[in-house]
Amino acid sequence: PNPIGLGASFDEPSWRKMGNIIGRELRALYMAGVGENNPQSIPKIGLDCWSPVINIGRDPRWGRNSEVPGEDPYLTSRFGVAYTQGMQNDPADPSRLLAITTLKHFAAYSLEGNHAFLGPVNRHNYDANVTKYDLLADYFPAFEASVREGGAKGIMCSYNEVNGVPACGSSYLLTEVLRDQWGFDGYVTSDSGAVRDIFTPHNYTKSDAESVQLALRAGCDVNSGNIYFVHMSEALKARLINTDDIYRALHRTLKLRFQLGLFDPIEDQPFWQIPLSDVGSNATQQFNLQLTERTFVLLQNPNTILPLGPPAGKDRKIAVLGPFVARKQDIIGSYLGQICPGRYGAFSCMLSVAEGIEQRANSLGWSVESMEGTGVQHGDPAEMQKAADMAASDDVDIVIVTLGITKQIESESRDRKDVLLPQTQLTFVHTVLEAVQQANKSKRVVVVLFGGGSIDVGFLTDQNVAVVMAWYPSFLGPQALARVVFGDTSPSGKLPVTFYRAADVDKMDFLSMHLHEGSGRTHRYYKGDPLWPFGHGLTYTHFTIVLSGHTEKSGNTLVIRGDEKTAQLAADVTNDGERDGEEVIMVFFRRTDRPTRVFRQLMSFRRVAIKKGGRERVTFSLTKEAFRLYSHVDGAALPLAGQYEVEVTNGVDQRAVCSVTIEHSQVTDDVIVAK
Repeated sequence: PNPIGLGASFDEPSWRKMGNIIGRELRALYMAGVGENNPQSIPKIGLDCWSPVINIGRDPRWGRNSEVPGEDPYLTSRFGVAYTQGMQNDPADPSRLLAITTLKHFAAYSLEGNHAFLGPVNRHNYDANVTKYDLLADYFPAFEASVREGGAKGIMCSYNEVNGVPACGSSYLLTEVLRDQWGFDGYVTSDSGAVRDIFTPHNYTKSDAESVQLALRAGCDVNSGNIYFVHMSEALKARLINTDDIYRALHRTLKLRFQLGLFDPIEDQPFWQIPLSDVGSNATQQFNLQLTERTFVLLQNPNTILPLGPPAGKDRKIAVLGPFVARKQDIIGSYLGQICPGRYGAFSCMLSVAEGIEQRANSLGWSVESMEGTGVQHGDPAEMQKAADMAASDDVDIVIVTLGITKQIESESRDRKDVLLPQTQLTFVHTVLEAVQQANKSKRVVVVLFGGGSIDVGFLTDQNVAVVMAWYPSFLGPQALARVVFGDTSPSGKLPVTFYRAADVDKMDFLSMHLHEGSGRTHRYYKGDPLWPFGHGLTYTHFTIVLSGHTEKSGNTLVIRGDEKTAQLAADVTNDGERDGEEVIMVFFRRTDRPTRVFRQLMSFRRVAIKKGGRERVTFSLTKEAFRLYSHVDGAALPLAGQYEVEVTNGVDQRAVCSVTIEHSQVTDDVIVAK
């Protein structure tokens, strides 16, 4: 699934396992010397992955929200750490790197450009104006954690400026913060063409040769593009750079080749023995299916519409409608690569949504009919009516309507102008719902949404309609969706982003990097009433959460004493519903003894699988540093000693709260302050 769906799974162990599978498959493909049948004749598979994207989903209109795990810095940090550790490290050979992750895009990057509402501003000329607070609280955490804890060996600097300086020419970002403060010891590459952007359109230097000087000395070791290749000799002859600058960049990149074992005999290296048969193995595909199932978020389910069961009689039908019934490529999302063997761009080896539903429905005795009825952005009223007539047919008991957006609306280089469905889809779904209501109010209606983030479907909240957010579920999405809607597994995803109302989004300043401004953005700052909040997600069963008494000290207060670094908070989670299921337990905190900009902050989460009637004790280790907040006045780290409220919740109807006191410590905190 796309990263936004992976974020919805809140499944850190699976992120780590996924990273490791990718790393091992890279090794197998590299050893075999094969790659994609790409018409552009791109190079064969290498061992350096330009992923993950760990910018936060700052604004719901950003075109690349599908590429990030969500809007929360902590969630994104855990994704970056797990992905990096899984891809770079393998116990088969602890002394070498399995592959290399390249974290992107550093820093404060979350705008593509859309001339329709942003005018001439785009990612190539945008200046991200940020404060110390913005950097430390919002834009740095995921990168810092992925470097310090994850051990990432690659960083990609972004197109934009940060406070007037192009990111790929910023010694503050690439040397002072990244290497001197965080201890980064890998390599830095530019985004493709970002070094060229320094001269124009940023107009920060007077020539491309000066851009070479600025970027190379700032710490940009590799130029994706041709500026280094074409103008480095010119810069050297003009004494803008010297050989030490070049050797430094070479050292950083060649060092990683040694750490990958590329200059050592391969006979005793386990990573060279990974067979090509490991790529796309049955075990890997089963893991993929399970992880995809965990990404779906059940947004609403009135009158227990879901899960669907067997038909009540013979010759009963399910109608599958909407623009996504047969679109295979569009449910894969961005950066799809070669999906099926043979021709690049072929999708014959995967099922469509309608085929996935039909395959499972037929096994239960249903027959399935499907038709689009409308395109994503354009539709024919006559075709819409045909689809509505199918839904209203007497032999149809269940109507599944697919709606959403595609990379023609949101993608790299293309931001959304709003969070609404295209008008043609709004007309279509209202036509279908009206026909169903007039025909038979007992029909079950399920709406499945596809897309990379927040979509305002508020008109459905007072309808007797189940709503499932499927994101871009990718290759096994149709099978996973069918298993969820038919109850083979219970949905357990949680929203990794806030689902806003469109009117509120229209008032947000897309060009502002200050998340607290106006009505605020992301769950940490948003002052409005969301359509569905961050962390929301229903299941087919029910869980209760009760804090375990043994963790409580001084009544309902947990005390972290001055010489202690952590405290344990335990909660008993009980499945008191009617079926087995999985639940995500999240821990938030807020400061209660002084005003802070953040309303509440995610500090931990855990996914648990509990049988019907079962109970599990979930213990969270709360470190002092996890309570770190920053002053909105000058960006300075606030003293940790103080009073807090900690909330343990499933994001729906369970909320267990305790107070936390952190006592003063004589030990000076190691605080990094942005300049």
